[in-house]
Amino acid sequence: MRRLHLSILPASALALLLLPAPVAAEDEGGGGDYTVLYYLTEAASNGATPARGRQMTSTDMQYFMNQARCSCGQAVRTRINLLNQASATNDLTNAYVGQSCDSAQSGNVPQFTPCAQIQSGFPDFYSFAPEIDVDPVFFGWGVDPSGPQSIGSAEPAEGCYDRTGESGVWMCAGQTSCNEGQFFMSGATSANSEEFQSVTFDYLPPVVKASDFEVFAGDGAVKITWNLQGSGDVYGFRVLCADANDQPLPGRGISGQSATAVPNGTIYYTPQELCPEGRFDGKPFREEDLAYALSGSTDPLPGAGDGDGDGDGDGDGDPSTTGDGDGDGDGDPSTPGDGDGDGDGDGDGDGDLSTTGDGDGDSDGDVSSEPHVPGQGLGTLDYDYVCSSHLSFNTQQARITGLENGETYKFLVVAYDRAGNPSPSSTIVIASPVETHDAWEQCETRGGICGEAGFCSVQRSGVNSGGAAGVAALTLFGLVGLAWRPRRRRRRQ
Repeated sequence: MRRLHLSILPASALALLLLPAPVAAEDEGGGGDYTVLYYLTEAASNGATPARGRQMTSTDMQYFMNQARCSCGQAVRTRINLLNQASATNDLTNAYVGQSCDSAQSGNVPQFTPCAQIQSGFPDFYSFAPEIDVDPVFFGWGVDPSGPQSIGSAEPAEGCYDRTGESGVWMCAGQTSCNEGQFFMSGATSANSEEFQSVTFDYLPPVVKASDFEVFAGDGAVKITWNLQGSGDVYGFRVLCADANDQPLPGRGISGQSATAVPNGTIYYTPQELCPEGRFDGKPFREEDLAYALSGSTDPLPGAGDGDGDGDGDGDGDPSTTGDGDGDGDGDPSTPGDGDGDGDGDGDGDGDLSTTGDGDGDSDGDVSSEPHVPGQGLGTLDYDYVCSSHLSFNTQQARITGLENGETYKFLVVAYDRAGNPSPSSTIVIASPVETHDAWEQCETRGGICGEAGFCSVQRSGVNSGGAAGVAALTLFGLVGLAWRPRRRRRRQ
């Protein structure tokens, strides 16, 4: 019997053998052999139709669809192709996009609204592989039930927030409007990837934030440590830095990511960075989307975190910005102060009623904090403020170097998930590096007791020399401990 060796096949034929078979819908309920492909889109200009970008990879299918991309309206282009027209019955065939469209169309599941209809036609219509751009919001939310269902005119039931899950194209045949049990293709069918079939969307940032900060002020540097209260899907951190006037530090910052770059999990995304010129489709931003994207939570209202429960910082317990000014929350203006609730009325926590101080009670001015306010200063999450590399999810500290001693700096720790949704801390840490003296400088001031080239100056004296050396060594270690002990102040959120 003759044996066929692959080595004699042409390279092109071998390549075809190694290609994965296309993923097609199962032929049930009058369907057919269809494939679905998803593509990224480029930003449009002057109202033009966004250009089709690269085909989505398995990584894109899992991590590309985040809150910022949804806010920017970076559409996903869907391509539906009928591979074999003879396999399909000659019935009207409808295509929808969304999650759990079978349940959503029935109207019996409250958390799902009807999916957006993206295509409708007879089988030969799909043999031409029609393409349509889908606003990312429809992957996470259905359409407003009171309006049209066609994607060209439909309005989403909600915006780009508070939801994560898996989505995709659903199809049925022989019906003018599909209902539960009539779909022959579910949202998990695509030819983009053999491993991940559906499009994962994540419009929900991590529910935990960095908190419980400790600050160590050193020579030209500041080290910040933190904890995470609770568990969540934090994938990494970045530290943002500003000067005392909330301006980015010279020489810091990073460049913005390409809108179609493969998501590598090393940076967060905001609409301001991803689409600074406006939405990809030229439509106006949904205001609630912008608020959620910056706040890093499902509460878009800024001002929380002042400790008085009303978010306005006047200490009187009502939401207005006027108050009694005494900081005790009782509404009685008889006690002088500024309404911050710290007991002395001046906001610095040192108890002396003066406005100098840093809030830690020692009046040295090196460590303090202030609430993070979304959309202001560091709260814009602008990439110009980034002053650290990507820090992995299990990191609990960052050391920022290259600072000037005596200057005041502000720091904000931003956590983010694998999709790049940011969750900034509620507290901005304020600290100043301080000049320190190393061990050898201290040896000099003590008459050169450490000897030449860093060796201890020890006199031998018979059997007691070992004891003298031990005392000298202990003394040196004590000096080193004193020299390298950082100036530490604790600030809890």
